[in-house]
Amino acid sequence: MSTQSPNFNLTIATTSDQVNVVTQIANNFSTLDTMLSYVHATTGGIKPSTFLPVPQLSSPTVTGSMTGVFSITASTGLFNTVTCTSGNVTFGYVGIGTYSLPTTLGSTGALLTVQTGNAQWVSPSGGTGANTGLSNLASVAINTNLNSFTASAVTMSAVIATSGSLTGLTVFQATTGTFAGNVSITGTLTANAVVHTGGIGTYSSLSVGTYAMPATLGSNSTVLFVTTGALNFYAPGTPGPSFSYVSINSAQATATSTIVPTYNAQILDASSVVTTGGTFTVSVSGTYEINAYMTIINSGGASCTAGVYKNGVAFINAIQNGGSGTTPIPIAFITPLTSGDVISLFVKNAAAAGSLSLSNTSLNGAGYFNGKRLYSF
Repeated sequence: MSTQSPNFNLTIATTSDQVNVVTQIANNFSTLDTMLSYVHATTGGIKPSTFLPVPQLSSPTVTGSMTGVFSITASTGLFNTVTCTSGNVTFGYVGIGTYSLPTTLGSTGALLTVQTGNAQWVSPSGGTGANTGLSNLASVAINTNLNSFTASAVTMSAVIATSGSLTGLTVFQATTGTFAGNVSITGTLTANAVVHTGGIGTYSSLSVGTYAMPATLGSNSTVLFVTTGALNFYAPGTPGPSFSYVSINSAQATATSTIVPTYNAQILDASSVVTTGGTFTVSVSGTYEINAYMTIINSGGASCTAGVYKNGVAFINAIQNGGSGTTPIPIAFITPLTSGDVISLFVKNAAAAGSLSLSNTSLNGAGYFNGKRLYSF
């Protein structure tokens, strides 16, 4: 009993069927011709417009162009042009003209070069001549300004940064030679000697040994002068530590008490060195001249001691008696003093009886206390 072909619409007969040439043979050939006319060209090939859904070709010879998604598996293929618009093209072996490409990738840093008539990956080795790594500069004229190079004097890979500047230099040495043009050093320059043959040397600050030069110029007629371990410009005649106080305050000392005179009027205190208590504190070490005058009224029975204290200890005793009456006490001396020393006048009643008093009206005036540093600018 005959059946119908599901794919080609052909009548398939069995051996027990009577063969109808019209229906079972002619019609079948007619159907095949109709189907092949869509895909088969008159020259015997497949029409270019034929769509193969997922074809797989084995050992084919293809002419024309192939489009769509397909897979070609073949050990040998001949193509005039292969255009891959997406995805990957994988070749087990690629030959181009008279040479072939390596089938495995070289190691990191390897170069594709020609050896033994073919393209191969090789790892580059360090050069030995001056034209390769510049590691041997003997007898090589780099340019007219760098003409003192000797062998092994410099390794270019160690000092040339990717930006083209010099980097990593801990020692830069040349026996002779001259830098031409402007040289700018933003870090620290350490040199045994700097020879300045012309132009102007400009420094934001300049230290010489243990001291520094002033950063700004002084005014007209000032001079360089050392004070407190620094060098600065000062005008000659500028008052140093100096003071003058007058009009002594009245005070009384009884029964072993001590008076430190104070004053009503300040004539001069150039460095604010005298306190309201009448003491002078040395601000700059040096040689000082001290002058003072006071008048003491001694009531009978007092034991009078007067003079100058230095750091709370009697330094000069101007008078010492146990009599009574009015006694003028002039004081004048010159002495070296150290910064921090404290100088003051004093009047002391050392007895249990009687009293002493300071007068601001008796005899030669109301008293004074003056001092100045000698030899100062």
